[in-house]
Amino acid sequence: MQHLQTHEYMEQMDESIEDKLKIVDWTTGRKVLDCGCGTGGLMEYLILNDYKTLGIDSSHLSENFMFRKNLTSNFTKGDLLKLSKYFNYHEFDTIIFSSVLHEVYSYNNFDIGQVAATLQNAIELLTDGGRIIIRDGIMDSDADQQRIIEFMKHEDIDLFHEYRKNFKGRNIPFKHLDVARILLNVNDAMEFLYTYTWGRDSFYREVKEQYGVFNAREYQHLLERLNLKIIHVSEYLQEGYIENLKPKVNLYDEHGHVVDFPNSNMLLVAEK
Repeated sequence: MQHLQTHEYMEQMDESIEDKLKIVDWTTGRKVLDCGCGTGGLMEYLILNDYKTLGIDSSHLSENFMFRKNLTSNFTKGDLLKLSKYFNYHEFDTIIFSSVLHEVYSYNNFDIGQVAATLQNAIELLTDGGRIIIRDGIMDSDADQQRIIEFMKHEDIDLFHEYRKNFKGRNIPFKHLDVARILLNVNDAMEFLYTYTWGRDSFYREVKEQYGVFNAREYQHLLERLNLKIIHVSEYLQEGYIENLKPKVNLYDEHGHVVDFPNSNMLLVAEK
C-alpha cells in the first residue's frame, strides 16, 4: 500500500509541471542538469525544447518513471551530495534544484551544512557565467507573526496533533483556542498547512520533510557566501495550495482578521 501511495504521490508531483516551467525562462546555455528530477516532467519539456538535459535522483521510483518515459539515457540514479562523482567539472550551463533542497535538508538530519555542501558541489560543475536555479519552499521573513488555523471539519485538528507528534524538524508550539482553532507561529502554520494539503495518503511521506528551510534573505546570503551573484528572487503562493486548502481551513492573524495563506515557494536564480 505504501508503494502505491508513493507512486501516486510522484504522479501528483508531475501535475505541478506548469509551475515548474517558470524555471525555463531563467536557464542559460543549452546544457542543463535537473537535480532531484523526480518523474522527469521538467526534463521532458527541456529536451523537447532542444536543451541537452540530464537528470539525477536517488529514488527507485524516479528510475522507473525514466524507464517509462524513455529517458534512461539522460538519467543518473545517485546522491546529490556526490554530484562530482557522476558529472564533470564545468559541464553544465544551468543546474536546477526544484523542490529538492528541502529534501536534502530533511533526509540528512535537518543539517543546513548538507544544503550548503550540495550547492557548493553543484557550483563546481557550472561553466563560468552558469546559473543555479532554486525553486523550493520558503519561510516567512517576519518570523514573529502568529496565525490562527480554523478547521472546517473539527476532527481534522487530530491530524495537526498527529503531525506535531511525528514532525522531527523542530518543536511546534501552539495554543488551543477551541475545538476547531489553534494559534501558532506563521512558519509553523506554513509547515503544517503545506503538509496537510497533500492529504492523509501522502502524510506518511510529507511529515518527514521540512518544506521551508530558509527565508529568501537567508537563501540569498548563503549563495552570496558561495560567491554567486543573485540575479532574481521572488516569492509566491502556488495556486494548487489555495485550491486544496480553502475548503478545509480558514486562516486568521492573532487578532482574528482573515489573512492570505503564507507564500509557499521561492524562485531564486544565481550566477557564477
